[in-house]
Amino acid sequence: MKTSHRWLLYTLLRLGLFVGVFAVLMLLGLWWWASAIFAMLISFTVSYLFFKDTRDALARDLQERRRRGTEDPDAEAENAANDAAGERP
Repeated sequence: MKTSHRWLLYTLLRLGLFVGVFAVLMLLGLWWWASAIFAMLISFTVSYLFFKDTRDALARDLQERRRRGTEDPDAEAENAANDAAGERP
């Protein structure tokens, strides 16, 4: 699965959990700000405990992307041409 799909999946899972908990708390008659705070705390805790595999896969993908770096073949070709010509940037 691509990194962008992992981001989307993890974000939608957490957002859906937050909205669901928020809706239930609002139906129970809590103030909107109290519902938002409790929904945030509950969704954070549940996602931390139960979405570990998704979060870890996303972290591994991001680590691999950072490790690969941003290689630009055009810049590499220009640098090689400059080195061959004896030019300094």
